Amino acid sequence: MKKLVLLIIVAPLIYLTSACEEVEPKTTGIDPFFRIRFINADSLSIVNALIDNIDARIEFIDDSLVYYDTLDNGTDVTAILERLNNEKTSISIDKTDLNSTKTLIENGSVVVNSITSPFGVEAILPGIERATLFSIPLDPSENISNYQISLAGMLYDLEARYRTNTLVEQRTVIVQALDLSVTSSSFDVQFIEYQDSLSNNSTDAIVTVHF
Repeated sequence: MKKLVLLIIVAPLIYLTSACEEVEPKTTGIDPFFRIRFINADSLSIVNALIDNIDARIEFIDDSLVYYDTLDNGTDVTAILERLNNEKTSISIDKTDLNSTKTLIENGSVVVNSITSPFGVEAILPGIERATLFSIPLDPSENISNYQISLAGMLYDLEARYRTNTLVEQRTVIVQALDLSVTSSSFDVQFIEYQDSLSNNSTDAIVTVHF
């Protein structure tokens, strides 16, 4: 009988203890992060120059075609017109290829070898595959995170500044990084855009840099 009474008393205590443990907030285990796009500015400049040269040549060919097409002096210009049209077709194909290359560069399609940080976080990279956006974790215990990025055989530095905000949602602790700013002595930081224009959360941010 005593054992039965003891069991009746202890059982609710065990349940209450278990219930208290269940409502204890848990961290997500996911650091705040931002995404970054790397654009090869030198390659983009070269491609743009080549496209400009082709455009100038096409304009010259078009003017020449009009001139020879309206020439009325009895001269047979059939061969000249054929040559000009063939050249225009050929360089137009070259321009299409260059525009495709330009799109890849502007999208930031590159291979990043590594992204490391003194606080021990290493970004997850897609191996040797190209990608257009890379996610970089932020140190949730600080307001500054520094990185070293290996890209195209060179090392680049990057510093992210932000303020942290901790909130609890559905018994889960979430650390946010807000008001992100990014600087570098080796990258040319272009701009930070947010997928949601009203957001200042780093997870919505996309940073574009030129190298």
